[in-house]
Amino acid sequence: TAPTRYPQKITPLPLYGEVKPQYLAYTNIADQVALLGYDLQPETLRLGGALHVNFYWQALRDLQTDYRFFVRLITPDSHTANHIERSPVSPWFPTSHWREGQVFLEEVHMLIPANTPPGVYNLEVAWKQGDQLLPLLRQGGRVEVAPIVLRQMTVIP
Repeated sequence: TAPTRYPQKITPLPLYGEVKPQYLAYTNIADQVALLGYDLQPETLRLGGALHVNFYWQALRDLQTDYRFFVRLITPDSHTANHIERSPVSPWFPTSHWREGQVFLEEVHMLIPANTPPGVYNLEVAWKQGDQLLPLLRQGGRVEVAPIVLRQMTVIP
């Protein structure tokens, strides 16, 4: 019989030096991880096209838990164009292996289905533990349990 092939398990390397995301978006997520910013291409989305987002995550402490994250395009009335949920960075390098200060690049490629209604969508991202969203720690000590709304994007035919 032929040998069984397994996908190559690649351990991501943290980024070193100064990171320069296209858009700064510092957000403290539950005092565990921070979104430093993101890169985005394209600015306007076409039906059947794709959205490419790079997120820059920084561990704020040695993480003890394996978290998940999601990114989605959603209208203000909750119609979702697309939703991706997975382990951040790599399924073979869970967040419980992240160490304080490490910065990781997360690449997301999201297809825009051809049957998506044209219109304005929010690009949102959030981290989860089980089914619960991790809270966002805002300036002044305010706590918010909601996705981070990065920007509004227009889907055109």
